[in-house]
Amino acid sequence: MPTDTDLNKGGSSSSNSDFERKKMKELIKLRGAIKGRLTRFKDHVSVLNLLKLEDVTDIQLKELKFRLSKIENLLFEFNEVQSQIETLSSVDDENEVDVFENLYYSTLSLAQHIIDSHVTIQEKDASLHSARSSCSDDCSRHSLGNIKLPTIKLPTFDGNYLKWLEYRDTFDSLINSNDSISNINKFHYLRSSLEGSATVIIKSLEFTSKNYSIAWGLICERYDNKKVLINNHLKALFEIESITNESHKAIRFLVDHVLKNLRALNTLEQPTDK
Repeated sequence: MPTDTDLNKGGSSSSNSDFERKKMKELIKLRGAIKGRLTRFKDHVSVLNLLKLEDVTDIQLKELKFRLSKIENLLFEFNEVQSQIETLSSVDDENEVDVFENLYYSTLSLAQHIIDSHVTIQEKDASLHSARSSCSDDCSRHSLGNIKLPTIKLPTFDGNYLKWLEYRDTFDSLINSNDSISNINKFHYLRSSLEGSATVIIKSLEFTSKNYSIAWGLICERYDNKKVLINNHLKALFEIESITNESHKAIRFLVDHVLKNLRALNTLEQPTDK
């Protein structure tokens, strides 16, 4: 016959199972609510995407930015709930995570694209207005329609220390010093400009506006090392391949290579005049 102890154990096990089932039900319901919020945001973005860029009003754009700021932490909330579900269940729910992440990134990217495109239109309008204001009547009639400034290409960085100074200064000038670009947008630009080993440094960071300063700080911490940079540029100078076949191209390459590294050393406050 079962003893009182056995009965108590059975009751305790049953109570734990009921609690886990109830907890699991609540977590799945919460996960569904998070998915619902993302789906509603996706529907809102999809409607705006059907409009012509010039038809998107400033009010709609402000609303989109506000919604985007509220939705950025949704992936973190989803992962928190998903972790609790996986703790209580042995069922592999990896597909659930993949579907949510794909929808999250594609939706946020589309929303940011709409914002960026609208900002570009506003900048073009402002530039055109400024040009018309400063230009003479003759310039307006004959030259303004033909003015087309070249697009400044965002620099890329693959972890090569010899390219760091140029990348850092250009990125600072184009992105970091531009107060009209939001942090989440700067994070977009940073991720798209990194290649190779440099991408690994910020790969684990959640894609949020708050994490942008952390991401840029990690990149600078890794590559903005004065001693390492000096050594790399000195090494590049002393390991120049000798010219086997003299030609104007070979000599020009040699001169450019030397001057480039000397300028870098000068930027790093090293004496290069002797």
